[in-house]
Amino acid sequence: MLDLRRLMIAPDALCREAFPRVWPRATADGGEATQAVHVWRLSLPASDDLAFLYECLDTAERDRAARLHRDEQRRHFAAFRGALRHILAAYLGVRPQDVPLRADKQGKPVLAPECGPPDLHFSVSHSENIALYAVYGCGPVGIDVEVPRARRASSLEGLIERMLSDAEQAHLAQARSADRHNLFLGLWTLKEATAKATGAGLRTPFREMDAIAAMRHGWDLWTDPSGEVYRRAPFVLEPESAPAALALRLAR
Repeated sequence: MLDLRRLMIAPDALCREAFPRVWPRATADGGEATQAVHVWRLSLPASDDLAFLYECLDTAERDRAARLHRDEQRRHFAAFRGALRHILAAYLGVRPQDVPLRADKQGKPVLAPECGPPDLHFSVSHSENIALYAVYGCGPVGIDVEVPRARRASSLEGLIERMLSDAEQAHLAQARSADRHNLFLGLWTLKEATAKATGAGLRTPFREMDAIAAMRHGWDLWTDPSGEVYRRAPFVLEPESAPAALALRLAR
């Protein structure tokens, strides 16, 4: 069975200070329903009929899925994108196939500006058979998850040198060998989530985005070169012990 659930992951400090009342929606009785950041988790089953997710994709999305080389890649793309459409449809009050998605310059799915609410933001991340979706109504949001995989030590060292600040590298050097991979993934997901929230993606100078404070305290604030402030929080998905992170741009 398809496992799609909403997570409650906000640490207390983050929930009090960073997740105020957001994107209001009218309810049937004329009132307003308000929401904090919503994070949805999809756990893809090994073998289930997921045709209902494929059927809501548009032509461009089906073409993209068809161009992928492996069956597993095609299945994952169709399921993860179809689930995104079902999630956003619940917020927009439309059918999943009518969600106005398009690709931005980096190929990421975004709501068409002429069709979607300007204050509804979302972010998507997937690793192995897991996908996370963050939906926020106060500004840009970013989410990232990494399921731990076996990695050669030389490959990990190369990533550490390219992606982590000098202080982060020193922090990792003090950790036990058995903990270094997951600690690196924790820092990496914080940086990735922040880069998604800023919109810079892989153009972000990751070595300049120190995230040790967030790992130590459960959240931190990070200011980009333009002066925008982002709040970040790490968390862990169980039972996979998968490091993940959420980042939000704070309103001025």
